[in-house]
Amino acid sequence: MSAPTEVPVLYAEDVSFAYGGQAVLERVDLALAPGEFTALVGPNGAGKSTLLRIVLGLLAPQAGKVELFGTPPRRLCDQWRLGYVPQRPRLAPDLPATVAEVVGAGRLAKQGWWRRPHHGRLVWRSAGSAPRRASAG
Repeated sequence: MSAPTEVPVLYAEDVSFAYGGQAVLERVDLALAPGEFTALVGPNGAGKSTLLRIVLGLLAPQAGKVELFGTPPRRLCDQWRLGYVPQRPRLAPDLPATVAEVVGAGRLAKQGWWRRPHHGRLVWRSAGSAPRRASAG
């Protein structure tokens, strides 16, 4: 008897996409197994961000198939298992955020705001100010 195979974290087969008439992705195949790490590299305009948007279900492929954890991205119930930070240096000029704050905000979907740890860490910050801690009152 053979061991059961693990469902890939990401499976993409023959994925194609075009903006207007301009092909950006043509018959892309990609599979990532649990525990694997990979890098998606290429020149500007090569389709890296478009592929990520398709994988996340933000865009639909014009051809091909994509699955996350064995499920089409738009039907994935466990969306908390994914994280995506777009290529922007800041969220907005008047809303500074650190990487830790962005990642922490993403964890709220799984953890819930009422269960987040309060280890005397950063409580608030205003635009242009240093992080401040809450004082015991």
